[in-house]
Amino acid sequence: MVQKILNINKTLLIIIFSLVIVLLSCEIFISNDQPDNTEKLTVVNSAIIHGITPPVAGKKPVPSVDTPQYYGSITWNPDISEGETFAEGISYTAEISLNAKSGYTMLGVAANFFKVEGVISVSNAADSGVVTAVFPRTAEHRDIVTINNIPGLTPPLAGAVPVRSIETAQYTGSVTWSPYVNETFAALPYTASIALNAKAGFSLEGITNEFFFTAEGASRVSYNAHTGILTVEFPISYSLTISALQGGTLDAQPPGGPAGTLITLTINPETGFYPSLLSVKDTGGNELQIYGGGFFRTFRMPSSAVNVSAVFTELPANTASIIFTGFENEIIDLTLSTQNNLSRSSDDILRVSVSDDYDHYQWYLNADVTPVAAGISEFIIISRNFNVGSYTLTALVWKNGIPYSKKITFAVVN
Repeated sequence: MVQKILNINKTLLIIIFSLVIVLLSCEIFISNDQPDNTEKLTVVNSAIIHGITPPVAGKKPVPSVDTPQYYGSITWNPDISEGETFAEGISYTAEISLNAKSGYTMLGVAANFFKVEGVISVSNAADSGVVTAVFPRTAEHRDIVTINNIPGLTPPLAGAVPVRSIETAQYTGSVTWSPYVNETFAALPYTASIALNAKAGFSLEGITNEFFFTAEGASRVSYNAHTGILTVEFPISYSLTISALQGGTLDAQPPGGPAGTLITLTINPETGFYPSLLSVKDTGGNELQIYGGGFFRTFRMPSSAVNVSAVFTELPANTASIIFTGFENEIIDLTLSTQNNLSRSSDDILRVSVSDDYDHYQWYLNADVTPVAAGISEFIIISRNFNVGSYTLTALVWKNGIPYSKKITFAVVN
């Protein structure tokens, strides 16, 4: 009996085991027969966030970004109102909220994975698309440099001390010379290299013309916008010396220079003296041609140094000297006082001079149609040569084709 029961239980176990096998087989079959609807996502791998650039004063901020793998909105701090632009001198922070596009995920993105152009720092947490980008301060507004003439940089005259720096209201510059100059220039051609630096509120970056800058007496001036170096080439410059003088002074501007440089001489007689001689000679002793009138003369530098000399002669004690320094068609009346009369017996002299340089000079006495003198800048009245009476002397001068006149009335007595 017991044996029979064991056989029945054994048979039941075999049947149950067989059913389990069948059920498992069916489950596997059913599982293999159904489609897998789970989407396989790719971890975002585009690190550089394109479309966002460093803030520029005066420019509008970027509100969003969009790339093939993600998109996002940008919040700026400090806040910028709609339609407004970045301000000057402020460090802005961009809070970028990125969202993965279809097929991509932020899960698996490493900490500090993302990159942004021109930032001080950029950060994000792991598995996150929230990015914080800190930018440097925006530049303050700067005007483009407009002063093109380099001041203080003159032709390197032999014996002169070289300029080591220059400065304008808009920029400064350090100057180096080639060939190297220890103390003073020699009679050589020189090149000045000037490292320019814009002052606050100004910029050299807008200067694109290589030949924007100029320098007195230079044969060539060029500017390299990439390096900020200004190169100034000078030919050989020749010196000018003025001999020791008595009774007056001479001023020369510029005080020398390359061959062909126009030099202006200003004659300054002392009270009671007048210039009776002016001479300009080269190193060979040759007289140079002088132009001009009044107390101003000009000449061109030769290919050598020059020496300028003058003689100032003392006026006789009985000489009255009148200098016309301007022409407003006015009349100087010396007859208003008898003290101004010219005495024939005392052999008084009246010298009337025009101080400025004009293109042409003419002198008229008592409004004669024919000038009594032309081409000279002074007229001399010697009383003994005149009859007793009143006279009017007119100086008529021209500048650039425009005539100007001035008169002086005087009396001659015995």
